[in-house]
Amino acid sequence: MERKPLKSLVKEVLDVGGCLVEENGDLLEVVVTPEIAGKLGLKEHEILYFTPQESRNGQFISYSSDILDSISELMEDKGHFCKVHLPRLYLKKERLDQIISQKLSLANSVLRSSRAVERTVSYLLLNFKYSAISEEKKEGIITVVVNELTLASPGEMMSTLLKGYYEGSRKEWRVEVRRPLEEVFSAACKVAEHEIRRELTDFVRRLDRRLNKDVARIEGYYGTLKEEVEARIQKRGLVGDDQERELSRIRAIDVELKRKIKEQRDRYSLRVNVELLNAIRVTMLASLVILRIRRKNREKRLELVWNPLLKDLELPACEGCFRPTGIFYLCDEELHHICPRCHECPSCHKAVCRVCYPQACPKCGGKFQER
Repeated sequence: MERKPLKSLVKEVLDVGGCLVEENGDLLEVVVTPEIAGKLGLKEHEILYFTPQESRNGQFISYSSDILDSISELMEDKGHFCKVHLPRLYLKKERLDQIISQKLSLANSVLRSSRAVERTVSYLLLNFKYSAISEEKKEGIITVVVNELTLASPGEMMSTLLKGYYEGSRKEWRVEVRRPLEEVFSAACKVAEHEIRRELTDFVRRLDRRLNKDVARIEGYYGTLKEEVEARIQKRGLVGDDQERELSRIRAIDVELKRKIKEQRDRYSLRVNVELLNAIRVTMLASLVILRIRRKNREKRLELVWNPLLKDLELPACEGCFRPTGIFYLCDEELHHICPRCHECPSCHKAVCRVCYPQACPKCGGKFQER
């Protein structure tokens, strides 16, 4: 009973690893390249059998065979990237103007025109693993979806794909235009950072509560020591050198208190490590909606996608924080489309573009914190 799963596993791994494998009853007949033969310790033409009673020439494979470790090495660089081409889906062509007016709010600009064209678009689905390490450890996997043309991040696509579209299509759609991979990956990293911060919210709060509790306990202990010294000075009426000696003890207690608090802060400090696990590129036909937006005497072209998987218009990504936004402003400097949060200085509450001025407000000089 247990031989059949092992044979199936070996056959599948060798197939994916680029070997020619033919099943013949309880045997596998394998043809491999010289390079793979050297890695696996096999001949270029080899018979693999899985029952010890088999008398033919070849290699017997069991769960304890060393060759299994070598075979697994064929998979080390597999599964990191793949492509999925979705079948042609229904494309929205009517009432797009109404959908745009319902989904988008242009805070300081006006929509001049819009038109829809059929385009092949691609999405990059990236799986990130994060490890948050402090007094406790929390791990998780974040999936980020980025439109490689508009940089929008319709995260709902992943669940929709898993519901039935994952089989894909044999036809490969030719993508005419997409952003440089570095730009797409940079946007994906920012989206992943937001999602990881959100997932760690409760974890960080728990650490903060424990830190505050420990700091309060330490402050109470050393506060009591200081009170005892101060009471001794008052009770004995110490002056001169005797008083200075006791005051030096208070200063030493303050130094020790600061050191202990720093130890606790270091103990509860949070380190987050993030690594990319794998990526999937999904291509499909979609309705590309091209908008012309006017701000004062200047115009900006903005491209959005009506996603046939979601049957909805993808919200544009803010150029400052890359979060999806249904309300956006155009900045006066470069016409960046930004969300309300990236359009206002948190210190002076005046209009500012966080893309043009990522570090500090040009009006009040206030430093910007992490978004």
